[in-house]
This record gives sequence, C-alpha cells and structure tokens, in this order.
Amino acid sequence: MRQLATFIVLALVLGLGTFVVVGDAHAQAGASPYTPQEATTLARVWRTIRGAAHYEDINWQAIGVASEPGSAEARRLMAQNWAKLRGAAKFEDINWSAATGFTGLAAAAETTTVPAPAAPPPNEVAAAPAAPPKDTAPTPAAPSRASAPSAPPPSASAASMAGTWVGTLETYPNFLRMTLDLPAAADASTPVQGTLRIDGGLGPQGAPKGQMPVTARVDAGARTLTLTIGAEGRSMRLPVGELYGYLDTRSETVAGVVGNAFADSSPFFVLARERAAEDRIFKPIDAGMNQQQQRAGPFGALGQRSGTDRADLERWAHRVVDEYPDVDPARVSPDDLFAMARNLFADEHFQAHFKTTFDRMGGGDRLRIVTGIRAVPFGQGNTPDAKTDNVLKTVERPFVQMVGTGTASDMTLSVIAMRYMAAWRQGAIAELGQGGETLDAFRAASGVDTAAVKLAPYVWPSERTALATATTASLDRASRAPLVAEVDKLLASATGIEGARALDAALKISPGSKPKSAIELAPRTPPRQPSYAQPGAPGGAQAKAGVVGLAELAKWAPATWTTQKSRLNAGLDDVLAKQVADARVTLGLDSGSAAAANPTERLQKSRAWYQSHRDLVVPFASRGAVAKLVTDLAAQREADFAAVMPQMSAHLAALTTAAEVQSYGRDLVTDLDHGGSGSWQRFDQQRSARLVALDRAAAVARIGAGPFGPEHPGAAYLNALYRNDTARLAQEDRDFAQRLGGQMTKMLQQTGMDALTSFFSGGAIPQGGLGQLMQASVNQYTIAEPVAGFFIVAYERVYPKCMDKDPVHFVETITWETVVTNGLGTHVYPHEEVNYYNVNHRHAAAFQKVGTPPDQDRADFTAKLFAPFLPKDVAEPLQTASDAVRGMGMAMTENACDSPVMKTIERNLIAYVMAK
Repeated sequence: MRQLATFIVLALVLGLGTFVVVGDAHAQAGASPYTPQEATTLARVWRTIRGAAHYEDINWQAIGVASEPGSAEARRLMAQNWAKLRGAAKFEDINWSAATGFTGLAAAAETTTVPAPAAPPPNEVAAAPAAPPKDTAPTPAAPSRASAPSAPPPSASAASMAGTWVGTLETYPNFLRMTLDLPAAADASTPVQGTLRIDGGLGPQGAPKGQMPVTARVDAGARTLTLTIGAEGRSMRLPVGELYGYLDTRSETVAGVVGNAFADSSPFFVLARERAAEDRIFKPIDAGMNQQQQRAGPFGALGQRSGTDRADLERWAHRVVDEYPDVDPARVSPDDLFAMARNLFADEHFQAHFKTTFDRMGGGDRLRIVTGIRAVPFGQGNTPDAKTDNVLKTVERPFVQMVGTGTASDMTLSVIAMRYMAAWRQGAIAELGQGGETLDAFRAASGVDTAAVKLAPYVWPSERTALATATTASLDRASRAPLVAEVDKLLASATGIEGARALDAALKISPGSKPKSAIELAPRTPPRQPSYAQPGAPGGAQAKAGVVGLAELAKWAPATWTTQKSRLNAGLDDVLAKQVADARVTLGLDSGSAAAANPTERLQKSRAWYQSHRDLVVPFASRGAVAKLVTDLAAQREADFAAVMPQMSAHLAALTTAAEVQSYGRDLVTDLDHGGSGSWQRFDQQRSARLVALDRAAAVARIGAGPFGPEHPGAAYLNALYRNDTARLAQEDRDFAQRLGGQMTKMLQQTGMDALTSFFSGGAIPQGGLGQLMQASVNQYTIAEPVAGFFIVAYERVYPKCMDKDPVHFVETITWETVVTNGLGTHVYPHEEVNYYNVNHRHAAAFQKVGTPPDQDRADFTAKLFAPFLPKDVAEPLQTASDAVRGMGMAMTENACDSPVMKTIERNLIAYVMAK
C-alpha cells in the first residue's frame, strides 16, 4: 500500500488530472477491460454464458441482458480468448493480464476512478506452462486439435467419404485395430456393403484378426456414418449393433458412439484416414497404456497448485455440479456419475485448468493429480462443495497409468473421440447459423437434429442446449419461405374436385404447439448399457428422402402457417365456386324452385347428379357456395316430390308384397330428402304403415282362421284344432318330426354315437340303425300329445268348477338310484317320487295314451335355454311345440271351460289324439 500511495502522490504532483495506477502489480493483475457496472452484469450471468462453446454463440437477450456488454476492445479480447476465459468458475476470478495480455495501461488515460485492487485468483487458468524438467517422461506428439470453427466446415459427399478408414474401439482390455473399406453410397437412404478388417490391436491380451462385411449408411448432408455389425462380429469380440459416427471434414476424422458398447469399455470409436491414424489415434492410446509414472511434468514449475492443490481440482470438477445441479453424486451409482463426468476430460475444459490436453499430459503430472484427489475427503451433505468432492473421487482412475476400465488408456480414446465429435458439433452450429430460408437449409437442420440424438447424452447439457437452440432456430428460420412457396404451388395446381380435396387436406393440418428439437428430447445422460433398438443412420428420414411436406414446415412456422391458411381458405372457396357454378347450370337451380313439367324425370336426374357428386356436396357442405347449392337443390326436390306425391301414394296402396313396398320410390330419393323434404317424409310414413298392414295380413294367412291372432303363441296349431283341420295338424306334425328327427340323426352320426352303438351291440343294430330308430320314434310324435297332456292335468287347477264330482285318480311313481363310490366303498341310494292326478272321465282314455304332461313354463324355459347351443333345425321345432303348450295355457285362462272356443278345442283335441 505504501508503494501504491507513492504512485498516487506522484500522479497528483505531476498534475495528470486523473488517478492512474501504473506500477502496482496487484492492480495490474486485477485490471479488467469492463467497467464495474459491466463486470457486475457479467458476473451475474457468468455461470450461464461460460457454457457456450464460442463467445459469438451467446444470445444476450435470451439471458436477460439487453445488449452485449463492453467496448469493442473488451469484446475482441473475450472472443479471441474465450476458450481460456470460460474455464474460470467465476467472472471475478479471471486474471486478464495472464489470460489475454490486458494490463489496463491503454485504458487508464480514459478512466476517472481507480478500481480497488484485487489479488490474483488462485487458479491462473491462462498461465503459460513452464518447460518440463529433464526427468519428465516424453509426451506424445501434439494431436490434431479440433478447433472451434467460426465458419461452416467443408461439405462432404458420398464420394469424399468413401475409401479406407483406420481406427479403433475398445473391447476390454484391448483396443482393436480396425480398417474399414467403404464404397461410395448412392444417397443417405441407400445402405452399402463395406468390409471391416481387424488386425490385432493394442493391449495385454492377443487381439483377434479377420474380416467381415458391414452395412454402412452415409449421410453426407449431416456428415454422419453408421456402421451395422452383425452377429458374425462376436467372433472378433466386436459389439453387435451399430456405430454412430460423426465426420469432422477439416481433419477427415470420424468419431462416434458405440450403440451397444461393452459395459467395461469406452463407449466411443474413432476412424481416421490411414495416413493420420497412427499419430492421431494409436500413439496416444499406447502412451496412455505404457507411460511411466514420473515425479515431474510440464506443470513442475507450478508446484502443488497445478497438481495436488485441492482448490484447483475442485474448480476443475465443479462443472459437473454446474451442469447437473439436480444430481446428488452421493446418490448416483459410480458408473452413472462417471458417465456424467467424462466431459471433464474434453479438450476445452481440461486444457483450461491443466494447460494441456489429457492425452498429452505426462505421467508425473497425472500421479500428482491422483495424489491430490486421494487427499480430498468424501463430501458430506448436499452442498456444491460436497458434491464436487464426490465427483473428484469418481474421476481418479483415468489418471492411473494401468490397463483397466476407466483408466488412462480408456479415457485417452474417449478424449480423442470427444475432440472430433466436438468439432462436428461446433461445425454444425456454425453451419446452422448461416443457413438461410430455403428448403435445403431446412433439410440440413432436420438432418442435424436427428443425427445429434445419439450424441446428445454424451455432451454437457449446456452444449446440448446450444446445439438444440441452433437447430431449432435454423428450422424456424428455414421453414418460413419454403412454407409460403409450398402453398403457392398448391394454390397454382388446385383445380377441380381433386384440387379442392388437396386444399381441404392442407387446411386440416394443425401444428399445435411449437415442437421441441429432437436433441432436447434425448436422454440427459448416457445409458449404462446403450441399446438402440431401431437400426438406421443418425440422419433424419426426411432429410435422407428429401421430402418435406406442408405439415412439417407448418409445425416449425405456426405464425406463418396461420397467414397461409387464410390464402388456402380463399383458394378453396374459388375452386368450389367454379364447381358450384357448373352444377347450378346442370340442375337448373337458377330458374326457380317451382315443380318441373315432369317432376319424376327431374327427380331422377337430380338424384343421379347428387350421387355422382357426393365428393363435392358432402365434405364441403359447410362451405358457403356449396351450402347454398344444397339448400336450393333440396327446395327444388321438395317441390317435385310435392307434385308427384298423390300419384305415388295411390300406387303404394295398390302394392301387395313387402318387397315391392320396400323398393318403391328408392330410385328417386337421396339422403338430402330424409331431412329436407316434408313430402318424402310423409310418403315414408305411408310406406311404414303399408308394410305393417301387409305383415299383419301375411301373419293371419299363415296361422289360418280361428280365435287366436298372430301374437298368440302356437296360434297356427291351436287355430287348426279349433277348425278341426286335421290335414293342417298332420302337416304341422310331419314338419316337426322331419326337422327334429333329421337333425337328431345327423348329430348321432357326427358325434359317432351311431357307429359306437353298432359296435357295442355286436352288429345287432347295424350302422345307421340308431338313427333310423330315432327317426321312427320321432315320426310317431305329435305336437297334440304334450298339448293334450297339459290341458287334461291343468283342467283341475284352471277350471275346478267344471271337474267331474268323481274324477278318475291316477298315481305316477318314479324311482331312481344314486350310486356313490368313495374310499369307504360303493353305496346305492334309492329315490322315489309319487305324483297324483285327478282326471275327468271324458279325458281318462286320452290321458292314458299321452302320459305325464309337461309344465308349460318349464317346457318354454327349456326350449329357450338350449336354443343357443342347438342347431337351428333342432331349436325351431322344440320352440314350436313349446309355443303350442304355452298358447294352450293362455287360451284356458282367457276363455271359460264352457265357452264355445274351449268346448270346440277340447272336443277336437281329444278326438285328434285318440285317432292317432
């Protein structure tokens, strides 16, 4: 402070007029190109904006900042040094002098106040690494760095992606050396057959050798390559499934995700051109497996602060907590937490904290980091610091120089893959940012959106958000002009009814709420054991097929679609107006609604037109011109129906069959008339009444003359008894016997009972004999028998006053046995049932002939119960007999015993039974 005071006094003595600090080292280190107000704004949003891959990607309005803070010089420094600056956990921790060379001297003359000096932050993220001491192990050659492009990457083509690729994937504990021979693909939707050779690999165990065919899909537009490994891959220790690769065209390197990666191996693979594969892929992995742990490294000059210092390590690991604020590392499985933390080793973040990439870090430096991590205790509680400490405990293994899951060689492959996947992602963002309002730009954005779904779980959430935001913005921007162009084409080609249909279909498109990017909907974190059930290239289906419809464009440009729907509505009205004008001339609708000279002829003509133009009047009935057409046509047809109705009614009354009545007038009517013509509705009511009358007459004719109407059960048989029509009775009995006997005989044959009876009778009953016996027995049966039995027995209950004073008494004894066999032996239980009947003397002989009668309700119930399970030819005869019995019961309750009806039926029934 004494030195600071000295400089201030000097400034006053010299009369500079401003407070200028030119000599204090602390002041220079704390100098910033931003004003205090701007620095406060940046500090507030720093946690959000430091997740952007490029400074230019920041959307200031989206995070609540009206405009980009700082002078042109401040912005230039931020953009040029963003990769270093964004590594600082807090904005106020940035050492501007070390990171950007900014000292504040040039700006001092313009300031009027001196900011309070600040000590340099403990983590000088941009400090230049000291030269490695002599005992440091040699580091691998510098890898081909994937820079963050500000311009779109070079385009790819099927031809440029063809050729030979060399690379690796891990099948623990080996890194297989793969060579892919890829022919040129016709397009993104056409798979090609390539050849994949395995030539050993790196690792402590012998790696397999051999070759196999693979299916490859190349999407040059999205710069993706998908390889499908079939079941034959198992013999070479390859994961069966798909490899989803992303091409960095600048370095000609493909890196991507192994769809069904083994749980103990890196989830990534890398392919490069043959000339670059050794230095770019295999040497770094080999160094990770074999490098000696040394005591020093490129950070030796920084001492403990860059290696074992807990604060440095926590600043590096804290990004996991920032990216996954809702995740508690203590409650997440180590595998899942490691998958989230893998991006700590990606170039941008790792180099910002350790001044080198992971694959170039020396063994001594890795050893000091391991020592530092082991000195950190496990976090207690759910504070950000405790979470960070638990993350550190999870990422120790990658710094260990040994072969094993998650160790240095494993992470080296992951780092190499993440390097080129980041290049693909950054290139895609740059390309999306420059995409215009064209259909090609929309296809490209759609392709990137779908392709990145497989990549999204393996990048930081902030990086995924940046890619999704760029994709969504591009889709939104690129959809507008093509949507208008598509509507223009549709309107220009819309003629006739087909054009009306096309416009109507377009108007039914309802985009709903604006969609999310497919990237946003992808899983947040990598699956523990990935398994993508649907094979296919990452590129979107629409992007590959080249087809983008109105619905897809409208979904992304709902506001534009709203205005275009107005144009489509107007276009549809124009097309329909032309159709309606022609129809009105054809139908003569503009000549008034009076009846025609020949109304029947005009009804037939307008019906024919209506039937052939339903595709106009039905789907578009609510449209103005069509609605008016339908209304006028209905009025015209009503006038014609009113004119012809007297003639039609007279003809209807003369028709004698139901079929004629049903069909009459059908050649004139349309569905318009059912609701729009009062005359036709009245005629339809006349038709219904005529059908009822014909049905009644037919029913009466069917049952014959007698006291019982069609609604009375068994009316045909009872009326025949009343008339003593023995011929009709005999015909009813024959019909009953033939239908029942024939069907029962058929059932005996189908079930095998007939053949079985013949077999067990030793041939005494020949084949078919049981059926013949059944038919003969049924032939002797008459419906009159159960009717007479019921009448005789029910007489005492229904007509007690008409019974003889000394009736004949009948006793019926029924015996049966129940046989029960159990562990105690076989037991026979006899049963007996005795029924008593009082019968009039005049009925006794008939009662002896017909036997015990059925109960009318039981007979009817039995017939209806078994009807669903019996063939129709069996169920109907049974119901006929049941109806006759039930009808007799109703006749007895409705007529007195001495009424003419009952006396006639009684006499004829007893006579018919006795005559049989």
